[in-house]
Amino acid sequence: MEPDPWDALRRFVREWYRDELQAPSSAISARVQAAELGLGCALPQALVEWFGLTGERIESFQDEFATLETLRTEGGCLQVLTEFHGSWFFGVRTDATEPDPPVFFQGEREVFPTLSSFLTFAVQWQTTLYAALERFALENEDEDDDALEDDDDEVMAGPLGPAAPSVRGRELAPEHVVFPLEGLRLLGEAPTGEGSIRLLSDEAGEALVLSALSDLGSELEGVLIATRTPQAEARVEQQVQAYLRAQGALETLAEERAAAEREAQRAVLLAGLPTDAQGLLTRLESLEDKLLRFERPLLAELRLAISTGRISPALQEKAAATLKKAR
Repeated sequence: MEPDPWDALRRFVREWYRDELQAPSSAISARVQAAELGLGCALPQALVEWFGLTGERIESFQDEFATLETLRTEGGCLQVLTEFHGSWFFGVRTDATEPDPPVFFQGEREVFPTLSSFLTFAVQWQTTLYAALERFALENEDEDDDALEDDDDEVMAGPLGPAAPSVRGRELAPEHVVFPLEGLRLLGEAPTGEGSIRLLSDEAGEALVLSALSDLGSELEGVLIATRTPQAEARVEQQVQAYLRAQGALETLAEERAAAEREAQRAVLLAGLPTDAQGLLTRLESLEDKLLRFERPLLAELRLAISTGRISPALQEKAAATLKKAR
C-alpha cells in the first residue's frame, strides 16, 4: 500500500486546527471540470485531492492560495500560491504528467519534489505567519495590558479556518532573531522574491519557527513563532528570554571592552604629555610657529573650551595628537 501524501497535512491540521480535514465532497467533481474547461488543461491528481480536502475552508491572509475559481496560469504554470502583491508565485507545470508533480518558483526553479509536500509546507508556513501577525495585531489593538489579558480566549485563525484554542504566536524584533531553540528540525525552505523563508519545528511538533532571510539566506531579517500548547509557549518564551538576557550581557561586555580599549589608546596618546587642557594649550602655544595653518584654529578651540569649562576627551586627544606631531 502506497503512503498517503496528505498524511502529514492531516496530522498537522488535527493538532493545530479546531476542525480536522473532512473527506472530499462529491460536489468537487463538477467544480474541477469547470476549472479545467476554463483553463484549457487537466489538473494534476494531487491538486484535485488538495481542493477536495480543503474544500471551502481555504482562506488567504497575506499570500494567496488559489481556489478552483481563482486558479490561473502564467508561463506554462498553474499558480497554487501567490504573493499578495503578485510579485512571485509557486506553481506546477501545465504539461506535468505526474499525479503529484514538482513545484516551481516563478515557473523556473524546482523547489519542492511534489505538490503535496509543498502545500503541506505552505499551510504550516502560513499558519505560523497568521498566528504571529494576528497576535501582533491584537496586542496593538488593545490600549493596555489588562485588556489583552482579557483576550486570552481569542481564537487565532489560519489558512484552514479557526486554529486550536491553545495556538499562540509571537514576532521577534529584528535585533533578536537568532536564538538557540533546542532540538529543531527543518520542515522546509522556499524562496520569496529577493529573500527566502525557512520553517523549523521542535521534535514534538508543538512549536514552529519561521525565519525570514534576505538575499537568499545571507542575512536574517526576522523570526515568527507559533506554538500549539501552553507548555511549548512557556518553553519557547523561556528560551527566548534567556537568549535576550545573554545577548544583553554580551552587549554590555562588548561596550565595556570597547571603552577600555579607547582609554588604553588615550593613555598611549597622552603618555609624556600634559594631562590637562591648559597644559596642552600652553605647550601648543609655545610651538605655534611649527603648527600647520589648518592646525592653528585648534588653539582658539582649546581656549574657548577652557573658558567655558566644556573640554571633551575628543578635543584633548586631538590637541595631544597635534602636540606630538609638532614636537
